[in-house]
Amino acid sequence: MGNLKGRKFCPFLGGIFLFENLKIEFKNFKIGNFKIEKDKNFTNPELKKLYEEFKKILKNFRIIGIIHHQFQEIYFLEKDGNFLKVQIFYNKNFKLTTINILKATSQRILDDFISDLTRKNNENIIKAFIDGSFKQPNKIGAGIVIIDNENIYQFYKFTTKYPKHRNVTGEILAALLVFEYAKTEKIKKIEIFYDYNGIKMWATGEWKAKTELTKKYKKLYDYYSKFIEINFSKVKAHTGNTYNELADKLAKKAILEEKTNVKYDIHL
Repeated sequence: MGNLKGRKFCPFLGGIFLFENLKIEFKNFKIGNFKIEKDKNFTNPELKKLYEEFKKILKNFRIIGIIHHQFQEIYFLEKDGNFLKVQIFYNKNFKLTTINILKATSQRILDDFISDLTRKNNENIIKAFIDGSFKQPNKIGAGIVIIDNENIYQFYKFTTKYPKHRNVTGEILAALLVFEYAKTEKIKKIEIFYDYNGIKMWATGEWKAKTELTKKYKKLYDYYSKFIEINFSKVKAHTGNTYNELADKLAKKAILEEKTNVKYDIHL
């Protein structure tokens, strides 16, 4: 059984969460008191429409103030006596693209804000960050971080099979473990965040599977994709992405402890 890491979303400098086409960032985030603006005047009707769209996303928050800038707005939010300051970016069509969370007066309002966003934009889909690790001569670790609604699960698996593929074996194993989790939990749509291109390329047939391991991966992907809509998103390794870094640590943990900690296991 995997470890449930509570419902707290802990921001790290440069951390990024992806929900559909909306990007949530933490840049220089702080918890503490801050000056709150309470003006909500609009001179541009398109910005008023953006405001109404944002209100629909955050049904449980009051927007109490806005500062206007070109292609960005600063919003001040309130809920249950706590306050949040966020910076939102929009494109030339006035479509919301990015939310940068700047300050919060408490951890609680931050958690509630992220929960509101995940409920709106992450409904019926799980996000999974995967990574693999290798240590000579044949120790392999797979690390998985699954974001399932408001919950974050951490899994890892140790194996000694297919050592010639080194850390790629761990990456493939991690992806397959996510597929099995989704199928068993009857989840219809998943998004895999990976940093090695083969995870997508072998699955989609853009790379021809030539080895026993990659052929097995392609065959299993075809099987699982009958039950699940599987999407892939590339992330750069070791660039500060919170969940990608965590998946890497879990893969290394599997090797260090030579242990497996998953909810639903598979065998290559």
